[in-house]
Amino acid sequence: MSIGQILQQLILGPIELLLDVIYAFALRKTGSIGGSIIILSLAVNLLLLPLYKRADALQKEERDRAARMKPRIDQIREVFTGSERFMILQTYYRQNHYKPYYALKGSVSLLLQIPFFMAAYRFLSGLQVLQEVPFGPIRNLGAPDGILQIGGTAINLLPVLMTAINILSGMLYSRDMPLKSKIQMYGLALVFLVLLYRSPAGLVFYWTLNNLFSLGKNALSRLPHKPVPKIRMPRAITGKLPRINSTQSKWIFRICCVFLALLTGLLIPSEVIKSSPDEFVDPWRPSSPVAYLLSPALLAAGFFLIWCSIYFHLLKEKNRQTFAIISGAAAAAGTVNFMAFGNSYGDMSAMLTYERGPSVAAGQWLFNIAVILVVFVLTALLIRKLPGLMRSVYLACCVALAAMSVMNISAIQQNYRSIADAPRKEAPTISLSRSGKNVVVIMLDRAVGGFPPYIFHEKPGLLQQFDGFTYYPNTLSFGFHTNVASPALYGGYEYTPDEMNARDDMLLVDKHNEALKVMPVLFLENGYDVTVIDPSLANYKWISDMRIYDDYPDIHGFNAQGYFDENVEDTRQYTDQIRNRNLFCYSIFRISPLLFHTEMYDDGDYNQTDLPRRTRKETDSLVGVNPSFLKNYWVMQNLTAITKVRSSPENCFLMMATEETHDITPLQEPDYTPKLHVDNTAYEADHGIRTAADGSELDIGSAPELEQSHYQCNMAAFIQLGRWFDELRKQGIWDNTRIILVSDHSYSLNLLGFDLADRYPEASESSWINGEPWTITSAYEPLLMVKDFNATGFSTDTAFMTNADTPVLAFGGTVDHPVNPFTGNPIVSDPKYAGELHLMETDWHFVNNDGFTFSDPRFITFRNQDITNPDNWYIEDWEQED
Repeated sequence: MSIGQILQQLILGPIELLLDVIYAFALRKTGSIGGSIIILSLAVNLLLLPLYKRADALQKEERDRAARMKPRIDQIREVFTGSERFMILQTYYRQNHYKPYYALKGSVSLLLQIPFFMAAYRFLSGLQVLQEVPFGPIRNLGAPDGILQIGGTAINLLPVLMTAINILSGMLYSRDMPLKSKIQMYGLALVFLVLLYRSPAGLVFYWTLNNLFSLGKNALSRLPHKPVPKIRMPRAITGKLPRINSTQSKWIFRICCVFLALLTGLLIPSEVIKSSPDEFVDPWRPSSPVAYLLSPALLAAGFFLIWCSIYFHLLKEKNRQTFAIISGAAAAAGTVNFMAFGNSYGDMSAMLTYERGPSVAAGQWLFNIAVILVVFVLTALLIRKLPGLMRSVYLACCVALAAMSVMNISAIQQNYRSIADAPRKEAPTISLSRSGKNVVVIMLDRAVGGFPPYIFHEKPGLLQQFDGFTYYPNTLSFGFHTNVASPALYGGYEYTPDEMNARDDMLLVDKHNEALKVMPVLFLENGYDVTVIDPSLANYKWISDMRIYDDYPDIHGFNAQGYFDENVEDTRQYTDQIRNRNLFCYSIFRISPLLFHTEMYDDGDYNQTDLPRRTRKETDSLVGVNPSFLKNYWVMQNLTAITKVRSSPENCFLMMATEETHDITPLQEPDYTPKLHVDNTAYEADHGIRTAADGSELDIGSAPELEQSHYQCNMAAFIQLGRWFDELRKQGIWDNTRIILVSDHSYSLNLLGFDLADRYPEASESSWINGEPWTITSAYEPLLMVKDFNATGFSTDTAFMTNADTPVLAFGGTVDHPVNPFTGNPIVSDPKYAGELHLMETDWHFVNNDGFTFSDPRFITFRNQDITNPDNWYIEDWEQED
């Protein structure tokens, strides 16, 4: 950032953000683009009314003081000259407690208008939502109004009306002022006319409304009015507590502002980035995510240290003391809210969006309000009773916040260095053999096991492309998240949650890495050419750390996600703009009462009127679609390009993971492709209810966006795989290739039709973890489809399977009597027939859940090998309570 950009972010940034939030909220509630400008003007003027009122009072005080001192000053100037005049004037000023810069008080109102005008100009003049939108006689709010047409020449009437109102308001305001002040005011009105004459009508309309509000304020100020009687609290209440003095109030206010700036500008944003630094780094074009802290830090400093301070110093002395107490109490209440509430909304992406969004029951926000009120009142009483002590407490808290922020930044930078220093190959390559055997395992993260019947019925052409596959609908997963569920998929039954916890002498991350190496190493030892692409959470990193294969140099490891980014600069600019704004918005969201969370979150937009993607004119640009989805989508799109077929008889093994089915986004139907503006209204009207060949129905048309996006992204993955399969046939390597499509887990879409929480109503509060309902059995219904060598036709097999069968399926007929190269135990499927299977849910944050065993596990017990039967699912802890 340049010095100019830093100053702009400090001074204008908070105002622009305020304008944006108010306008977006008004637009969402009213649906009127022009009407929202009226609400914006009214809201801003009401917020600024106390400031302008105080500024007017200061201006009057200065005029009165100047009028009283003027005769004596004129006399001194007539009698004395040079340094003698200067010294006498200084003495006179000192006797009257006056300093020359007090003259600026007469310009406070103007000085306040300048930054608000500049912020409004920047915000409204570039607002894309105004383009081509009429409002009343205005044909286009995004262009000069041109209302009046004279001889083919368009005359912009709004600026003229704005100037007339401005002059009329100035006449009322300056009626008792000297001629010089009146001339300055009228001249300023003409300056605004010149500046705004060719500006967009939306901006001029907004400023006209501001002038109209000012006119009404000035007119009302001229009317006679009776003084409002003051409401006095009983002395029994107020007399027991001393009032804090001026010095104490200033210090408490300043320290609280620093505290809030550190909390919202550094600590909370750094906590977000620290929780998953990998997600904020492009491994192919790495730059430190610490840079993302600059914008929220500047916005917080501008809001709390600059604008709150201006507000504070414009208040009367008595009001300053009250404001200082309120600031201190609000800081304490906000901290409690951040630490104790709003922590269970589920997975949050690097774009600061939750999959399900915040959902707060009435009882939750009522309890939250009660706690906040208690903290607020107690803190306010302590500040009044012990201001010196509280000042020290806040100062110590500021030091603690700064220290924690520095520690977070250090951790972020250390993680970044490990990513930046990791070796990467420039071009991912899949090697397959035309004459040998090929074994391919593709893990589609979170692919839903219940979707294929509907996908194939909607797109019959896919059945031809998937010819040879067997679909296993009766498949079970051992967990609901990747850190719990994927080890068994990669390593077999020795890596189920039970077995992982039983080996409590080894770190979870090491056991996870071991599981990721089982198939590649064993195939390598049996003479296969081995390729691994994006193995899940390798070394517990979002960006897979391929160094876990360093002991096996013949394993070809690649990070493919992000390599095929087709709009690198545009995508980075988009993500940067979103994060730079919303990190601070997220901080305010977290310290605010739960009652306001849904409105503040605004489906992940945080009340942003024009998202960066809407500023682009290229309607086919993909910038603005979920960047995480695109990174995976483009890898799958390029499978054909990176597949290299060799004629040598060497056998080949590929293990690959994709998050295309995990990092979901709405897609354009019926092609299921990413588009900037998705509109599926017409298609869903005819195809909203998907059907399977057996007549089963899946209502996607009326499902929430989360469910729709899961189906759409699963469909997109199948379409891309189908194209790749066609290429494998074309290359003559279809029959000699075994392909296993499998997911680590599914999602809580309730496709199986039952939620275990319904059986245990007394434990309904425990049915949610990580912000998700872990008791919905469909979450444990992963995808499993297998095409064996020389297989033909498409079939469905209801035999009981788990995704831990993947290694057995991969080694069948290729590796005789496979043995785990790390434990020496045979790789078999027998454990699934042992009777009971334990499924686990726990904290998916592997950054924290990285000990020797999974922390705070919750178990579901499964029996009898039929996932469709509700009676086969139990939660034993709750069963015992019954």
